[in-house]
Amino acid sequence: AAPRWLALGRMANADDATLNGTAVVIVLDSEHEARIGLGRSWLHGALGANETHVSDILLRRLRVDANAGQHVELSIDLINLYQTTAGLGSAGGGGGGDSGNVA
Repeated sequence: AAPRWLALGRMANADDATLNGTAVVIVLDSEHEARIGLGRSWLHGALGANETHVSDILLRRLRVDANAGQHVELSIDLINLYQTTAGLGSAGGGGGGDSGNVA
């Protein structure tokens, strides 16, 4: 088994925050999944530091080009994510964010 967690996030173009959209963030351990053979049809390599996979439709909405090293801002409710990963369900609360290159 390989645990995965879902969180809602908000992604925005780093140069123009008015270009934004909602993202479903999937937190997973890709090295563990590769070791157990999960996702064998996944053709993408491992992500580097500050990289993420983003859907084509969200990239278009943000006016960001794929694989161009552009930056986006990603905000995630970290309290909700912590409660979800700890098995405590969900609740409202604080927030936080990080940004990364588009992979």
